[in-house]
Amino acid sequence: MALRHYHLYIYVDHCLCTGNFPFIRPAEINHLKERKMNGTLVEKILAKAAGKNKVNIGEIVIVPVDALFMHSPSYKFKHFEKIGGVKSVWDGERVIVAAGHHLFLPSNQEYADALTFVREGCKRYGIKHLYDMGTGIGHYLMVEKGHVWPGAIAVGSDSHTTAYGCIGCLASPMNFETTEVMLSGKAWFKVPPTILVKLEGIAKRGVSARDVAQYVLSLVGPDGALWQAVEYTGSYLSRLSIQQRMIFSLLTTEMGGMCGLMEPDE
Repeated sequence: MALRHYHLYIYVDHCLCTGNFPFIRPAEINHLKERKMNGTLVEKILAKAAGKNKVNIGEIVIVPVDALFMHSPSYKFKHFEKIGGVKSVWDGERVIVAAGHHLFLPSNQEYADALTFVREGCKRYGIKHLYDMGTGIGHYLMVEKGHVWPGAIAVGSDSHTTAYGCIGCLASPMNFETTEVMLSGKAWFKVPPTILVKLEGIAKRGVSARDVAQYVLSLVGPDGALWQAVEYTGSYLSRLSIQQRMIFSLLTTEMGGMCGLMEPDE
């Protein structure tokens, strides 16, 4: 099957709320209808980063990364110690560590030692931004502290790195490859096809942004966007706050998506 773009169109204002259980009934859904585009948002970001006028679906590009997010780089620090010769990451300002996701309150010696190892490793390898215990949720901090921005490229060692797409950042999860990114500042991408999700109208009382996002997820399915980009647009989305928009980009990973992003307001 040839890779191509698709279009999912939903009227959000056709929503019903029965009791405490809100649900959505779209008036029209053109599910997986092919859409012709002159370059999607993800294609434009990758093309600019790669120094090209245009990139095509399936093309492999190697691009510089603007931000690398990690919850706990313990095994990466141990790998650096094993191979030896590593003095610092490629850019200490662009590597961000938030310790509160996997390292819970150090209620025993094991957790305390793990957290100490992360703190010492950040100092040793020149990582400037360590958000320690109690400073907040890492994915929110990435947006709130300005580590990502519209048009930026970010990768992270957590599946919900896609969350930063709420401001137009191409944000994609990675796993073992993040070790190479820490040292080189570059990552490779296979240019993905895009599913355009257009959300129109105003949701009725009792229907939250989370409800709409979950409904989109139910339509696409847990693997319906497997390593594809999902681009969200429409009048409904334009009325949402950044926090509400983040729900859509964050849940893109539950569809198997590479990234979920939307154009910023300004």
